[in-house]
Amino acid sequence: MKMDPVLLAVATVSAAMLFGIVGASKLTQPNHFREVLTSYRLLPESIESIFAMTFPLTEIAVAVGLLFDLSRSAAAVVGSVLLLLFFVAVAINLARGNTHIACGCWAFDHPDSEAAIGLSGWTLMRIALLGGLLVLSSVEGAAREMNWLDYISVTGGSLAVVGFFFAAELLATNRFLSKQLDS
Repeated sequence: MKMDPVLLAVATVSAAMLFGIVGASKLTQPNHFREVLTSYRLLPESIESIFAMTFPLTEIAVAVGLLFDLSRSAAAVVGSVLLLLFFVAVAINLARGNTHIACGCWAFDHPDSEAAIGLSGWTLMRIALLGGLLVLSSVEGAAREMNWLDYISVTGGSLAVVGFFFAAELLATNRFLSKQLDS
C-alpha cells in the first residue's frame, strides 16, 4: 500500500515531534523520571538509573531517526519496541490496581503531585495512537513531488496531531484535578 506523501510526512513528523518532546522532558528532569520508574515497581533498583537515562536518549534517537529516509524504518521499529515496553508496564500496573502513579510521559506529570493523573485506559490508548503513527510513518509513500502547499499542510497537520496529544493530556489532568476538588 502506498500512502500520499503528505499523510506520510504528517505521521512521521508528528511521531518524531512527540518522541522528541517526551524524551527531552525526561532528560530535563532525570530525578523525576527515575521516581516514576520506581513507582511502576517493575525494574530492579540497580538498573533504574541506567534505564532512566537510556530510555529518553533512545526516544530522542527515534525522533531524529524518523526524520531521515535511511533510518526511518529502523527508528520506527525501535520506537515500536519502546512503546510496547511502555504499554506492557502500564497494563501490568493497571492490572495491579496501581493507578495513582504518574505516567512519566510529559514534564508536567509529576509522580507524587496532585497533578499526576495516574494511569488509565487513556494512557494505553495514547500509546496505541502513537504506535499507529509509527506504523504509518513506515509505509511507502506514493511517488509524487510535494509542492509548497503540501509542506504547509504537513506543518499544520503535524502541529494539529501534537496539539491533540498535548490537549488531551491537559484535559485528563484537569478532569483528575476536578474530581479531587469534588471529593
